[in-house]
Amino acid sequence: MKAFEIASKTVLAALRTGQVGTPVAVRVTAQLDADHGRIERLIARVLSAAATWFDSRPEQVTSFGRVETGHVSTLTLFQGGQSALISAGCCAASQRLLELVVWGNRGILSWEHDRGFSVDTDHESALSDDEKQQGVVTSSSGNFAQAAAYASKTMGVSCKIVMMRSSNALKVARTRQLGGKVVFCEDRFSARQEAVSAIQQEERRAAIHPYDHLQTIAGNGTLALEILKQFPKVKNIVAPISGGGLIGGIALAAKIHSPQIKIWGIQPQGANATQLSWQAGKRVGIRSAQTIADGLTATLPGKLTFPIIQQLVESIKVVKENSIRQAVAHCLLEEKLVVEPSGAVPLAAAFEGKIPLCQTVLVLSGGNITPTLMKQVLSSRQG
Repeated sequence: MKAFEIASKTVLAALRTGQVGTPVAVRVTAQLDADHGRIERLIARVLSAAATWFDSRPEQVTSFGRVETGHVSTLTLFQGGQSALISAGCCAASQRLLELVVWGNRGILSWEHDRGFSVDTDHESALSDDEKQQGVVTSSSGNFAQAAAYASKTMGVSCKIVMMRSSNALKVARTRQLGGKVVFCEDRFSARQEAVSAIQQEERRAAIHPYDHLQTIAGNGTLALEILKQFPKVKNIVAPISGGGLIGGIALAAKIHSPQIKIWGIQPQGANATQLSWQAGKRVGIRSAQTIADGLTATLPGKLTFPIIQQLVESIKVVKENSIRQAVAHCLLEEKLVVEPSGAVPLAAAFEGKIPLCQTVLVLSGGNITPTLMKQVLSSRQG
């Protein structure tokens, strides 16, 4: 509930101060529970503020539905069991989106540009002037690091990124090329967040979590929107899992638009904290991750992401290291795609027969693989 209140107030502030560009829609979802009256009052406040915002800019709005408040359409997209989705929206030429998503009383705030991209600048957009001056700090195995570095550079914000000493050398180099200041920590997953906290306190930087953050999750949801736009009849979406930010965003966005879609998560056998947690019904950690998939090394799923996974993910499967290698080689030799091991785990699951293949989209996220590792993968395949 607290997360929802924070997200609601952020949305209201953004609408009232005009810091949202030109939104095309406001979407609010809520899982109704014993406190649903309070949730409904907050939803009403957000929709009312959205209506006021749209009404004050009639030249930017084309109504596709009307309610008493003006140029806002209010729709119930689906309602089943204790879940209900309320949507208010309009069409605008700028193709920007402001949305508030609440699932299980956890709020997600996102305002996105018209094209989905692996870079989500929402964090920087939400920074105060003082925070922009101080800069941001995050941690990553390398893929989120590059997105954060790029987004920060475009915003003119200093960005420090904590990475383990054993991080992929190519990812480190590309992060630096994009303007990120890399700070190394011990080769221990938990050491990343410890270093982030220390830098945050010492330098007063704004901390951004690479997966367990409302806006990170929301940014990842744009990937599902692209899938639905290109393949509206999709029945299954299969995605890699580390801490859960990617699959959490995909699941939320996909289920909002098409509740019947099934979301499947894939982890390496040697880095299966989320799978173990999913089976146990609670967050379970592992001591360390042992896998070629260096982008999937979270030893504990996120506090925000795990409830989303519990509610919306059909199943989580694990794959063998050899299958991951085969998938990487297949992508290069047969599909002419350069995909790193972390991104290839959905295809590995297909090779092992662990996912349905009818009307299925495999999310191959990440192409940062060193020439040395690719050579090793190809050599093992030939052998």
